Amino acid sequence: MSHHSSSGSYLVIRHKPEKGVLLPRNVKDPDPLDKHPRAEKSDAWPAVFLGTAQLSRRYGVGSDHGRPNSLQTAVQLVRYAERNGFGGLDTASIYGRAEADIGLSGSTLPVFTKLAPNMSWLESLQQSKQRLKREFLDCVFIHEALTLDSEQTKTIQLLHSRKGDDIGAIGASIYEIDEFHRANENPNIDVIQLPYSVLDRRFSQDFLQEFLRPGKQVFARSVLLQGFLTSSPGEPRVADQHLSAWVSAFQSTARDGGATPLAAALAFVRANQSLAGFVVGTSSRRELWEISSTFQSPFPPSVIEELGTLECPPWNLVDPRKW
Repeated sequence: MSHHSSSGSYLVIRHKPEKGVLLPRNVKDPDPLDKHPRAEKSDAWPAVFLGTAQLSRRYGVGSDHGRPNSLQTAVQLVRYAERNGFGGLDTASIYGRAEADIGLSGSTLPVFTKLAPNMSWLESLQQSKQRLKREFLDCVFIHEALTLDSEQTKTIQLLHSRKGDDIGAIGASIYEIDEFHRANENPNIDVIQLPYSVLDRRFSQDFLQEFLRPGKQVFARSVLLQGFLTSSPGEPRVADQHLSAWVSAFQSTARDGGATPLAAALAFVRANQSLAGFVVGTSSRRELWEISSTFQSPFPPSVIEELGTLECPPWNLVDPRKW
């Protein structure tokens, strides 16, 4: 039996922003990137959430080069994302100082965050609220393998008991197909975040149309494979991960279709109409501008169709836990 969930809009769970948030004097505004025209996200797009794993720390391809963003730059990136079509912010307690940077930005975008693995769920929840300067968190994710053992099930039930008070929704961040089915069948899990890209198509539109239960929403992450899909051949780690042949085939197909690898990778993900949204990260203002500038760019369906015929690497090669 098919369990199709239409996702014409993403979670309308808006937090109650604190008023009068004071910014430190060394955090300047306006963002210098405001010299660019504002980018508006088309309603045809799923919600695009800014991933903050690399906001203030090294993360992804090429992360061994350069310095992590300063406080001022990180705060400006969050503000710029809000002004240029991004629909939310995706973070976690273990993402360096990302939660605190979001709090300092004064952003009113919805925030998804994840429980810390090294403390109790309540301590983690309170810590995130304090760092984010929010009394209400739009979605809180379990950030470990989804086994639904007795302890994990109890945590989810306790989180569920707070829905509407200081939590808007409960999520599971998963990797495997069996984890998807566990999350899908659990009545207390509202949002499933999972890996999906042109080179990892396990959770395709057809798959989600067949299995996703009504009321559940799916957000994709790893849409650029931590930067591999847009990397240059000489960038570090690509050859070491044995992905260069697949990445090269993807990039060639994109360029043959008249698109940049970034535009092609994002267009492929947004074409999955069963997604409520997706997360894409950046560590620089230039990258963020390039992402936001694609929000209104039309993309040839024929190229998306061709991208969908590319050979995918074995899952173990694109599983970031093995990198």
